[in-house]
Amino acid sequence: MVECIASTGVGCGGSSGNGLLLLLSSFFLSFLVAAYVIGAFAVTATLAGISYWAYCRGMETWQWLLARMDAMEAGDKAESENRLKAEAVINNLIAKEQSDRAEAEKQMSSNIAKEQTARTLAQSKIEESAQREQTARALAEKKIQESMMKEAAARKMAEDGIHKSMSLDKAAQDAANQHLQDIIKQEAKTRADAEQSINHIIQQEQQARAVAEKAINDSVNRETKSREAATKGLQGVLQAEQAARTSAEDGLKQMVAQEAAAREASAKNLNKLVSDEHTALVAEQAVRQASDKSMSTLIAQGQADLKAATTSISQQMATQSAQEQAALVAAQKSFTTQLSSQAAKEQAALLAAQKSFTTQLTSQAAQEQAALAAAQKTFGTQLSSQQVAFAQQMSAEQAARVAAAQQAAAQQAALAKQFTSLSSQVTADESSYAKQFAASQAAQTGFASQMQTISTKITSEKQAMDAITQSIQKRLDTDEKKISSAESRLDKDEARLDAEEKKIADAEQRMQSAEVRLATLEKIKAKQNYPPGKPIDLKNDPQMLAALRKVGNCSAGYSWQRNQAGNGWDCTGGSHHASDADLQKYLT
Repeated sequence: MVECIASTGVGCGGSSGNGLLLLLSSFFLSFLVAAYVIGAFAVTATLAGISYWAYCRGMETWQWLLARMDAMEAGDKAESENRLKAEAVINNLIAKEQSDRAEAEKQMSSNIAKEQTARTLAQSKIEESAQREQTARALAEKKIQESMMKEAAARKMAEDGIHKSMSLDKAAQDAANQHLQDIIKQEAKTRADAEQSINHIIQQEQQARAVAEKAINDSVNRETKSREAATKGLQGVLQAEQAARTSAEDGLKQMVAQEAAAREASAKNLNKLVSDEHTALVAEQAVRQASDKSMSTLIAQGQADLKAATTSISQQMATQSAQEQAALVAAQKSFTTQLSSQAAKEQAALLAAQKSFTTQLTSQAAQEQAALAAAQKTFGTQLSSQQVAFAQQMSAEQAARVAAAQQAAAQQAALAKQFTSLSSQVTADESSYAKQFAASQAAQTGFASQMQTISTKITSEKQAMDAITQSIQKRLDTDEKKISSAESRLDKDEARLDAEEKKIADAEQRMQSAEVRLATLEKIKAKQNYPPGKPIDLKNDPQMLAALRKVGNCSAGYSWQRNQAGNGWDCTGGSHHASDADLQKYLT
């Protein structure tokens, strides 16, 4: 019985100790499981936080890269458009300058042709004057020879009469000698008057020729001077055009070089950012792989005991990940919407500025084209009226020339008829004088009658010579008027050349204005590359400063900065603003 009690007591005590031990062991095991679960949850949460942070950082970097690439593309596009606009403006200026030069050369050629025509006309007038001088001289010499022949015939007849009347009284002989001396003196006087008239006509012709030659020489000198001035003006225009073209090409080369440098720097920065991002992603992937491996090991060790806890934790993680993913998608959508609206605003502002600039250039080109068309129309009207007047004048001169030729032919026919009549009369007088001279008294009476007839005819011939001299003088006066008209036309041509030179000067001034506008646009474009929010001191650029103060209505602003939108300027005080479009309108 003692043995039984002993054995029973021992048995009962051992059973109680084992139960307590089992209870403690179960509590300890539960504590270990809870600690393990808490540790696994903490590790999982830490890894999830790291993964989420890395994901957010990667998305931010990627969005920044996309925005940077879009900004670079927009900048390249705007730079290309501005370059095309500048090249179009330069090409238009060059084309207009070439058109003005061609018009000036055409006008110069027309003036030279007119000058040559006027010179040819003056030369023909000189030749006609010389021919008329020779004709008048020959006619006067012929008259002098006829007068000398008549004088010799009269002297011979008088001597024959004197020899035949030797038997007459001495008083009649003295009277006949005196009458003969009077006839000789009258013939000598007539000859001297004719020679004086010829010399006067020759002097007038020489003076007219000298005036015409002087007019031609003056015309040649004026033509040479105008041609030299036009050539010098064209050379100046060519030099200015070459300088403008060289400046524009240098500016384009600098813009291309700056664009290439900016593109290369952007490419380097982009490559560096991509490389850094790739390195960060590789490191993140390594950390993630290590954490995944550690997590797999922990899960494999406690998979049997923690299946339910792992399932619950997985469900919680999935729910949390879905919520975070939805929040991330919403944030990305909001950020994308803001970027799209900002890009649309910038695109609209850029399109408005381009449209304003294009409208301004189009209106200016239309105004210049209208002015050029009006000038060409006015010049064409003046040229047509001058051509009609010149044709009318040439027709009048031709008619006057034909009338003068007819008058000269009529005068020559009348002189020939008069000469024939005079010859027949002289023959009849000689025969009558020979018949009547048989008797002394009848011979003396017939001789006196013949002398009177000869004196009358000489007087009529002198009157005819005076008429011819007056006709020649009228022609000389007409030639002088024509020379004066040619000189007035030359003066008009010089005035037109001066107008062409003024046009060339206006074209040079327009080219200089275009160069100033191009330089101003380049200056504005260069200043638009300043970073936003950074103050810029513009005291060394008074033109830009005055434009900003005028457009921004800020009279006290000396420091300005680019706005955040990149399409204008803000004063450092923040209360005044000026857009790029308004600045371009004000500066151009």
